[in-house]
Amino acid sequence: MQSTQESFRVTYFLFIMDQALSSLKGRFEQLKLYEEIFGFLFDLKKSSASTSEECFKGNCVRLEDFLKQDGVSNIDGRDLCSELNVLKEILPAETKKPIEVLNYLAKMDGCFLMCGLLIEFL
Repeated sequence: MQSTQESFRVTYFLFIMDQALSSLKGRFEQLKLYEEIFGFLFDLKKSSASTSEECFKGNCVRLEDFLKQDGVSNIDGRDLCSELNVLKEILPAETKKPIEVLNYLAKMDGCFLMCGLLIEFL
């Protein structure tokens, strides 16, 4: 026969811990997918400096494919790559976080539409 504490541990605590671990595992898998798709947008200057132009373009095209719904996408990966390449050259050095990039884009009054749309996703 189990003690009251052992019964509580088996019946409630271990069940709750199992549910929490399952939930966390699912969330980390979602974050990993998010990082694989959107990760190159988190720090434009760093990501473009550490990857080749073809790899950077590939990330943009992969993002376009990921965002397609019924075969239709709101962005063009190649155009996005061009916008991001121009944007990373004109961004002030102190602009690092996605919210800072979004604020900068807001000041640009309609330039870099695809970049702004994607930064809002982040």
